[in-house]
Amino acid sequence: MRKLTLILGLILVFTASLMADASDDLFKKANDHYMKEEYSTAIDIYEELTNQGYQSAELFYNLGNAYFKSNLIPSAILNYERALKLAPGDEDINFNLKIANLQTVDKIKEMPLPFFVEWWHGIRSLFSSGMWGGLALLAFWLAAAAFIAFLYTRSQGTKKISFTAASAFIILTIVFFFFGMQTYTEETNRKEAIVFSESSYVKTSPDEGATDLVILHEGTKLEVLDDLGDWRKIRLADGNVGWILKTDIEII
Repeated sequence: MRKLTLILGLILVFTASLMADASDDLFKKANDHYMKEEYSTAIDIYEELTNQGYQSAELFYNLGNAYFKSNLIPSAILNYERALKLAPGDEDINFNLKIANLQTVDKIKEMPLPFFVEWWHGIRSLFSSGMWGGLALLAFWLAAAAFIAFLYTRSQGTKKISFTAASAFIILTIVFFFFGMQTYTEETNRKEAIVFSESSYVKTSPDEGATDLVILHEGTKLEVLDDLGDWRKIRLADGNVGWILKTDIEII
């Protein structure tokens, strides 16, 4: 039985390795087509990778660039936003997203946030959830080492320093872990979307006959609040809330 389990485990590891190699080969192939300015072919291969479940900031960033070069702005913005969820502090992604957003029709002014909220978001977006998790783990082990030093040293001065260090690293562990959890929630958040319809009316209620609130154009980002039939309840950056057809938007 143990031999069978070992064999199955080796098969799974080997299969996973082959799949990873195949994904890497496809990614390199897509990049080659992109460098040759064969953007349509590159897009097809990048999309094939995403359909296989392969995700990375680099993949979405390159896919966004290919769509941008093809003048498919909504798809470019969608993939830049997906890349940004995985690498929130990446300057290239942020820059290209700003350039793509300049190509959109709607210029919705965002509601101002209190300075401390912007400060908090700014710090949180410095790293991905994985990086915050790594920092939390490092701080925890440093706290453990400092506490061991506190227990076994005989010098009162060293005890005081090690206890202070252990306390500080424990606090950092909690802070880093909290940032990591919040960032992970943001990365996995599926409540934002991009308008893909050339023009789409936002209604006061989920009904074609309802009053029009505003007309949106392709590339506009919005927050999804609820679903009802063929409609999604959405909120815009300026705080306006309404209903839009599901077929007109794509979830980030």
